[in-house]
Amino acid sequence: MYDQHHVAWRPPRRRSARPLRCLRTAWRAVVARRRIEQITSANALVRQYCATHRHLSFVDIAAQMLGADGKPRKELLLDDGLHMTPAGYRIWNDALRPLLQPRQSNQ
Repeated sequence: MYDQHHVAWRPPRRRSARPLRCLRTAWRAVVARRRIEQITSANALVRQYCATHRHLSFVDIAAQMLGADGKPRKELLLDDGLHMTPAGYRIWNDALRPLLQPRQSNQ
């Protein structure tokens, strides 16, 4: 039996019959993750999968986070080599913001 703390979750009702659009960002290579080749391969598979589904979009942020040498740009990461600096988050923000804006309907 459910009490006040265990209420079954129900998805909200949609006002539109339009399908939802889903964005998938690339896994980003960071200094703390030494397997950059595996991350690049995984991103390629996810990109291919998204290309076969109309409502999926792949956002390749990882490429923007790598330097000319193919390694993570250190100025985009904190000293721990994992978490991003404000400059790293700006890259994500700039890449995702246009995709998250509401689409204008043709009326």
